[in-house]
Amino acid sequence: MAMRESTARIRNSGLQNLMEIYTLERWKTDTLLQKHMKSTAEAFLKDPRNKWLFIGGQTGAGKSHICTAIAGELLRRGQSVRYMLWKDESTKLKAVITDESKYERMINPLKTVPVLYIDDLFKPVLDDRGARKQPSPGDTSLAFEIINSRYIAGNLTTIISSEWTIEELQRVEPATAGRIFQMATESYCLSIASGDEKNYRLRRKKA
Repeated sequence: MAMRESTARIRNSGLQNLMEIYTLERWKTDTLLQKHMKSTAEAFLKDPRNKWLFIGGQTGAGKSHICTAIAGELLRRGQSVRYMLWKDESTKLKAVITDESKYERMINPLKTVPVLYIDDLFKPVLDDRGARKQPSPGDTSLAFEIINSRYIAGNLTTIISSEWTIEELQRVEPATAGRIFQMATESYCLSIASGDEKNYRLRRKKA
């Protein structure tokens, strides 16, 4: 029974194909940043008082790897985890927003699941000049609804990765950013400044 329940949790989480690849054991610690990201993840997993973690900033720095590793470990510990790839799930939710019953059926699990991992919050879209566009009102409203609901509950674990740093999110959507920072605290809120030297995907391509 325990094995069946564990298998179902992994299948329902949406992380089945990722959690074997993105583990803390596979995470490299060649740089100070990589060491800091791993030590933050390990501290978060050991600290029962902290429920929220946010990693934002430079693309290719391993944000999704670390967040997936944390979510995968929580799954292995028997917690119910839900993976939300922001771009895909937000599009589906916005498409049914006028159908109240369908919308509630889709969004309620995101508000109530014990562990929610939001991957790539407000995935940036570039304009004709290559600059990042601001998230749409529909996206900011949806994010606030989910995050505020979990913020009010107080006891739900929330893991978030984004290409926006928490400082940038503060300018984009201060109400949402403020709740994330308050819940994650400075200890578990990482902002990775831009820099190609931190894009490990690019580094692997050059090797």
